[in-house]
Formats: sequence, structure tokens, C-alpha cells
Amino acid sequence: MKHCCKGFEHHFDEAGKKGISLILTSFSAIPTFVLQFRAVDQVDEGKANPGIKIITSTQAPVHYCPWCGKKLYKVIEKYKGMERDDLKL
Repeated sequence: MKHCCKGFEHHFDEAGKKGISLILTSFSAIPTFVLQFRAVDQVDEGKANPGIKIITSTQAPVHYCPWCGKKLYKVIEKYKGMERDDLKL
């Protein structure tokens, strides 16, 4: 799939991994791109300190590509079916 820029492509492919990623998720049945920030890989959450509740991830919706500025609502249709609701926080 052709993405709007290399930054988008790299961060879209990093979904669920430690660091910054860009995912498509459904909020109230409306597909939305979100920037997600993780201190640890999703598979490792809860392993470091099982007795202590530490926030290890957060996310924020984005309407423009953070790397090239493209309006994401214009490209969201080609990502239908690629939602990562398993990674939704």
C-alpha cells in the first residue's frame, strides 16, 4: 500500500511496539487515526511490575499526518478493514 509519506509508513508498521506508532481504530464506529505512545511492547505490558499500576501507554487522535501534514480524512477510506482495535487503549 502506498502511504502519504515515509514517516507515516514507518509509524503505521510499528503498531503495538515500544515507541511511537500510528494506528487506525474505531471510536464510536468512526474510523480514526491515533498516535500511540508505548513504554513497552504490548506483549510485555504488566510483566515489569505486576503489583504496581503504571501507565505505560497513551494515545491521541490525529487529523493530519504528523510528518507531511496531509489531511488524514482524505485517505482513511483506503485503510478500511485495517483497524487495530486490539491495540485500542
